[in-house]
Amino acid sequence: MRQPASAFGRRFLSTAVADAPLAKPAIKPASPNFSSGPCAKRPGYSLTGLADAPLGRSHRAKIGKSKLAGAITQTRELLEANGLPKDYHIGIVPASDTGAVEMAMWSLLGPKPVTVVHFESFGGEWYTDITKQLKLENVTNCQADYGVLPPLESVNWKTDDVVFTYNGTTAGVRCPPGWAPPADRAGLAICDATSAVFAMDMPWANLDVVTFSWQKCLGGEGAHGMLILSPRAVERIESYDPPWPLPKIFRMKKKGKLDAGIFEGATINTPSMLANEVSKRAAARQQHASSTTTPARSSSKKGGSCTHLFPALSLTHIAILLRYTGLPRRPRLGEEHRRLRGPRRPRERQPCGAREVRRCDAVDGVPRHRRDRALEHLRLPQDHRPRCRGRQEDGGDPREGGCRPRCRRVQIGAAGLPDLVRADR
Repeated sequence: MRQPASAFGRRFLSTAVADAPLAKPAIKPASPNFSSGPCAKRPGYSLTGLADAPLGRSHRAKIGKSKLAGAITQTRELLEANGLPKDYHIGIVPASDTGAVEMAMWSLLGPKPVTVVHFESFGGEWYTDITKQLKLENVTNCQADYGVLPPLESVNWKTDDVVFTYNGTTAGVRCPPGWAPPADRAGLAICDATSAVFAMDMPWANLDVVTFSWQKCLGGEGAHGMLILSPRAVERIESYDPPWPLPKIFRMKKKGKLDAGIFEGATINTPSMLANEVSKRAAARQQHASSTTTPARSSSKKGGSCTHLFPALSLTHIAILLRYTGLPRRPRLGEEHRRLRGPRRPRERQPCGAREVRRCDAVDGVPRHRRDRALEHLRLPQDHRPRCRGRQEDGGDPREGGCRPRCRRVQIGAAGLPDLVRADR
């Protein structure tokens, strides 16, 4: 960053040549809602696609647990196809990516020195929590200003646990392509990757803890986070008891072992089944995009990412492109029905003298509850309400179960008010 020059306590303007002004882009996105949390929904997104969500059912019921386990399975299939080792654990945890990072720090940090690599707002929050809430003393602050990446080569991986952000969207800085923590590290690599998973190359085998959330690159809803643990992280959880009290939503150990239920769909607290269904739909869309676009990937490349699907495009746009391609638009409500039956044909009406049996719950296409509401608004007498006793035949005698005398039809005019028309039965 350019800093103002100073001399003898006075500040002067920099003499550096100003950068040339940038021209406005000629092409703008179709949707102005372009961000990384929450992301804009894909074109054609509709709530009708969430009809299968088990709303009103317990997340501990069989259908609830199967839906949550299904979301974990879909995530695993997507990430294992792009380099995630099969022995890593994936779980749904409370409080979005923030809850997942805090859960990892409160459960894992303490036995080794800690280095915090931060260059944006959330990384600064992790440093604050480690020093002021957990009150750890042996903490190295590896910090850089906004727009600058800290010197990653200065991190002591041989002795320290390292907490770092992979993609800092608030600062516009990310870890460089091809960079990864060393394989012979002694501490844990705890990575806040909420804006990187599904969008960038991830060195999965060199990461011990990875956190992200549904509302970022997956294009889902917020409120829940995803926590991925390596076998090294699981070993730390089972062998280490933090000296501070752990809130219930941070506890990952039960009877001295990792609580496997968290990573099988048995969440710690009540999740949103609607948000879970949104994430399942988004993951299914990405699975479809992955299966329909299958260029060959070099077998010598270690790790992996979703970038092999679109090798000629920028890494930062992969998540959005995956949501915008692959699946056809879902038909709107009633569209498929009209397509199967064809255009609606006008209803043929028989002459008034014919013996046509009619049901009196709708007259001239107007449902009874709408007619009654309109007539009550006009305060018509009870005898003039257009109600009939069950079925009746045109021309029938009122004394034999037909209409009341002076029965009237109701027609809804263009202004939305009922027009009363005498009907000679």
